[in-house]
This record gives sequence, structure tokens and C-alpha cells, in this order.
Amino acid sequence: RGLEFAKLFQIEKPDKIFYLKIPWQVGFERKNAEKRQSDVHEKDKLLYQKTAKLYNHFAKKKILAPWIMIDATQTPQQEAQKILTIILKDLEQQRWLGLIYHP
Repeated sequence: RGLEFAKLFQIEKPDKIFYLKIPWQVGFERKNAEKRQSDVHEKDKLLYQKTAKLYNHFAKKKILAPWIMIDATQTPQQEAQKILTIILKDLEQQRWLGLIYHP
């Protein structure tokens, strides 16, 4: 349905999709360790399993764009640094190819 939505509203195709991949068990544990009350969906292990499987399928099939897997079991700073490194490398490549003007 999301792909149909993107086509219908002419959402521009991204160059890359950053997928912060985490084992569903780790995500489930982290969410349920939070201080606030979890809702019915956040307590559903099967939903976590199905969601992880679906996103892994999207990544493997490169739905919409190439998916860049980021290990989300790292610290947020490590994850952000990995993403920033990839973006800066891409920007430098585009500048070098003349796709980005840089005086």
C-alpha cells in the first residue's frame, strides 16, 4: 500500500533508504523496558517478528531505492556517524562528478 501511496501522490524516489536494522527481540526488549505504558501493539511479539521480516524483504528487494543497512545495536552516536560518513562520501562523489556545484 505504501508504494501505491507514493505513486498516487508522486512522492519523489529517494536516492537511498537508511534502514536501522535491529533484531526484533532487541527492539521488543528496548520498547518494553521504557518507563511509559506500552500499548497493545508494542506488547505483540508476533507483530515485531512480522514487521522485521517485512522490512528485511523491502531491503533485500531494494523497494523504492537501494537500502543501506545500519546496525542499530550500536550506540546512537555510532549509527549517526555511519550515516553521516555515507552521506558525505556520496556528496563528495557527486561534487567530483560535477553533479553538485562547488565554487
